[in-house]
Amino acid sequence: MSVKSVEAHLGEWPAPADPVIAYAEWRMSCTAVWAAYRDWARAARGDDGVAHCAYTAALDREDAAAHVYAGLVTARPI
Repeated sequence: MSVKSVEAHLGEWPAPADPVIAYAEWRMSCTAVWAAYRDWARAARGDDGVAHCAYTAALDREDAAAHVYAGLVTARPI
């Protein structure tokens, strides 16, 4: 995912300022990736293309959430 597409995706919702909330959102998006992968793996022939698109979209959302979380935890002094 490019930086511009991450910014466009994140522009849809306000990014959390709290690292704990960002972590929780990242973990929820990880769960969504596993669910989308499961659905893709179980998809019937003919439905597998749509299921793959849903899986890659879930990966993009997880990537965006990971970038938000990483940005918050690396920007904070210890």
